[in-house]
Amino acid sequence: MNASHTPHTPHTSHASHASYARPSRVRFTVVTAVVVAALAAATVVVHLQSKSPVLTFYWWLGMTVIVLCLVSFLKGRTFTHLPVAPGRTVAIIPAFEEPSENLHRTVRSLLAQTHPVDEIHVIDDGSRQHPVEPFDHPRVFWHRQENKGKRGAQVTVLRHLQEQDKHFDYVLTIDSDGEPFPDALEQQLRAMSNPRIQATTGMIYVRNFEESWVSRAADIDIGTSCVMMRSSRSMLGALETTSGALALYRAELLYDHLDAYEVECGTGDDRWLALRALMRGEVVAVNEAGVVTDMPTTLRKTYRQRLRWARSWWWMLPFVYERLSLKQLISPTFGLLQLVITPVMLAWTVVMTLLTLGGRYHNPGIALVYLGVYLVVRYGQSGLYVLMRPDMTARQRWRSWLVGTPAAVFMNIVLLCPTRYWALFKLRDNAWQSRGLTAKAALPQGGGRHRAGPKNLQKV
Repeated sequence: MNASHTPHTPHTSHASHASYARPSRVRFTVVTAVVVAALAAATVVVHLQSKSPVLTFYWWLGMTVIVLCLVSFLKGRTFTHLPVAPGRTVAIIPAFEEPSENLHRTVRSLLAQTHPVDEIHVIDDGSRQHPVEPFDHPRVFWHRQENKGKRGAQVTVLRHLQEQDKHFDYVLTIDSDGEPFPDALEQQLRAMSNPRIQATTGMIYVRNFEESWVSRAADIDIGTSCVMMRSSRSMLGALETTSGALALYRAELLYDHLDAYEVECGTGDDRWLALRALMRGEVVAVNEAGVVTDMPTTLRKTYRQRLRWARSWWWMLPFVYERLSLKQLISPTFGLLQLVITPVMLAWTVVMTLLTLGGRYHNPGIALVYLGVYLVVRYGQSGLYVLMRPDMTARQRWRSWLVGTPAAVFMNIVLLCPTRYWALFKLRDNAWQSRGLTAKAALPQGGGRHRAGPKNLQKV
């Protein structure tokens, strides 16, 4: 099972990361206060200028959500005061066309955890260009199978452990290019000492944020999303998706749903598991459990990634409204309302402007007020993220804040927002194609719906 050779691998790990520490609450409070003050001033303008109760209601809805999200982030939900939950943990790393340097860095970062991972299982999911190169370690096990996708790879390892009668209490899933901070598992296990919590996910930081304006924009976009929406959902214990870069599940959750989980469907792997976890209890974010990972550096690859995410979101809605509680429905319901109302409101504004020959919005100063408030809110949100992000120099923070924020806005307008709607027309396309070869192209004869049993497992 273990490999018998040890290639020389540069160890450029984030083991030097200091444990995550929230910056001064004073700075967060000041930024939040500035954003709230700008929103309050704009609200006065809306009431003085708007003649439409519909527009006023839409403003109040958006403003209320922003304020609640900011307060949730400021208050935060931490688990550092809790003890580390007892039990054994197995980590599963599916690898498909991952360069060895990246994969070895991931494995070594798991070996360096402050709370040891009991076993680490790496499974090569049919790579052709970059087959896995194993190295020897008593806690690391290497496998290979024909390509079955990320979900099939995870299931293959779980069934293999089941056959060997190995018992684990927790399953740590991590992408093959992920690099968790040294205390990432420890911090997630602290959250798991709360018996209501069924799954946790870490705080995602983009490693290659300086490679292109696209990856810098993605860093700000994902970071801002974690600051805003994820913080509020975590307060409710109602995250409807974890991150493939780093997530921890109670083992019985996966084994109880193993047969259903191994069948590929439109709902993404991490979202599928998170939704089942919500049926049993809570799913939360653990900001102290940091992980760095790579993001696409081109618009084309970013489109493919976000299309996959958007398809997964649409696919989850029937399940969510059938199975989850009212508290757990708050976030998906707001997201759905936002997708429906926003284009309607934009169209209504344009039509009314044309019909009144601009008379309804005759004062250009009002438009400047709205633009100013929008900029304050966007820069405030991204400012909170760059303040909390570790391992950034002051120059990098300023550059990401000043350049990354407008880049993220631009990418949202021209790519990410349209992709959410376009995903409705691509629901049947389940190819996993963010980088490298597509899973669709690499599938063996027989197609994509199949069982990934241990009999297909090969030792490396």
